[in-house]
Amino acid sequence: MALALSTAALTWRSHFLLQQELVKHAELTAKMQSQILELPLWDLDKVRAGRILKLLGQDPDLHGAELFDDSGKLVAWSGKLDDLPELISAVEPITHRYKDEDRKIGSFRLRLSPVAMNSEFHKQIILSLSAFLSLAALLSLLVTAVVRSLLSPLKDVSSAMQRYAKGDSTVQLPHLSSNDELGLLARTFDGMKMDLDSLRATLEERVQLRTQELQDATLRAEEGMRATSTFLANMSHEIRTPMNGIIGMTDLTLETSLTAEQHDNLTIVRRSAESLLSIINDILDFSKIEAGKFNLHPVRVNLTSIIAHTLALLGPRAAEKSIELHYDISPRVPNWIVADEVRLSQILVNLLGNAIKFTPHSGAVMLLVQAMETTNTPGWTTLHFVVSDTGIGIPTDRLEAIFDAFSQADDSTTRKYGGTGLGLTISKQLVELMDGRIWAESIIERGSAFHFTIKAEVSTGKSEASLNQRIELPQLPQTPAAKLRVLLAEDNVVNQMLAMRLLQKRGCEVVVATNGQEAVQHFTENASPDFDLVFMDCQMPLLSGYEATGQIREWEKRRGSHIPIVAVTANALEGDRERCIRAGMDDYLSKPFKPHELDTLIKRWTSKTEHLKRS
Repeated sequence: MALALSTAALTWRSHFLLQQELVKHAELTAKMQSQILELPLWDLDKVRAGRILKLLGQDPDLHGAELFDDSGKLVAWSGKLDDLPELISAVEPITHRYKDEDRKIGSFRLRLSPVAMNSEFHKQIILSLSAFLSLAALLSLLVTAVVRSLLSPLKDVSSAMQRYAKGDSTVQLPHLSSNDELGLLARTFDGMKMDLDSLRATLEERVQLRTQELQDATLRAEEGMRATSTFLANMSHEIRTPMNGIIGMTDLTLETSLTAEQHDNLTIVRRSAESLLSIINDILDFSKIEAGKFNLHPVRVNLTSIIAHTLALLGPRAAEKSIELHYDISPRVPNWIVADEVRLSQILVNLLGNAIKFTPHSGAVMLLVQAMETTNTPGWTTLHFVVSDTGIGIPTDRLEAIFDAFSQADDSTTRKYGGTGLGLTISKQLVELMDGRIWAESIIERGSAFHFTIKAEVSTGKSEASLNQRIELPQLPQTPAAKLRVLLAEDNVVNQMLAMRLLQKRGCEVVVATNGQEAVQHFTENASPDFDLVFMDCQMPLLSGYEATGQIREWEKRRGSHIPIVAVTANALEGDRERCIRAGMDDYLSKPFKPHELDTLIKRWTSKTEHLKRS
């Protein structure tokens, strides 16, 4: 009876251990997969998520794997979707670190089939039952004669079985070389133990193999992201460099004596170049967000001023179509908030620009800003923006699709209105980065209303502009009274000509270096270089702008001087400005730049230089 109970306990324990190993395998796999699926789920990249889940199909124990978003909606799956009661299931929540806070963005469920485990278990039962029946038959014949000789070793075997059944895998049976029932039982137990240990080792090997495969996949994904970042940096530089020449030379030519037809033609060229630059910026922004290389830079800003300047920027475009452009800010809206001014303006320009584009002549566009109920976090508020128009409207079945990449309300090749279809996609992703959401309402031929919310920290301070104030456009700084001596380090001939003419028109004496090495030589081979300002391109032959700046700063340390160096670069990706500052540069000017940006920068640094000279 004791032997039967021990064998049953051992068999049950073996089944329990096998099941526990399968459960641990499911839980570990689910946890690792949830980490791998975090970025695809955050980006809503169903294709990449599907590829990752497809790799799980190689596991013979897999019945099904599903990826859900935070609302419980199925995003991607692998295997079967039917749910059987005997399946081993593991569910792992997926969180994303955002603004120092872990946010749940979905979950991953893994279901494993115990078919293989049960098959192995049935074999063990048959083997154990056969051994038990054989031993029972033998024991019934010999129990009287050998009962005393069997009691002690049988006790040891039973104890070893019980310890093993309780999970002690290091247990060793006493050495029994006899061919009697006890020896057979011991050898049978050893065989069972070896089989179970082998199964456990196999499962552990599978887990290690899957872990290594997941680690390799993660490394490949990271390498792909680094390649994407490099491509974006090169794309930005190679496109912005000629665009700087096109826009700059067009501006200079427009300031010369031209016929009316020539002036109109060049104006069209200027607008076309600006349109192309806007498309390029949209594509680069979208690529940065997709690659996970996009970060917000919140600062203390005046919300009324942002809105007023945005409307002033779009005013001429609305005036061309005789469109009335209005805005209304609720008294509950704080004047000062902490937000990313550039990206908030970008959202407003996208939505208001679309409203103007899709509104016929003599229509109206309205911007409404309201403060919603206070958030649970003290000192924070939720702002609700509404951009409405009297335009052509959007079909109801397209109201969600318009926020998809490269999508518009009218996708036909003969559509009347142009555009890449990225503006609303970028706006949606920017709004989500600001802990908000965006949606649209529309009636065909009557107009549309685009809503978006953002969460912002409320700041204190006096308002710089009120609802009734006239927003004055910034005035260009006056040309410095003293003639400035400027070193221009630029390898592109067109950009050399453009920068020289712009600087010379502002009364500057310009010295040109065609590469970084020449720029350094103007300092090291001249006892008194006497430059007031240096404009340094970042990508040049022989020595890059970063390397040239480092050598100039080393030369200045020995001389006890410091000349402002401004980076002039076509790189406009996240982190480029910080890289320039770390290299020793004082400021940053992105190509293509506008003349008033150059004026502001010259005034800023020449005034600081004059102050240092006086002190």
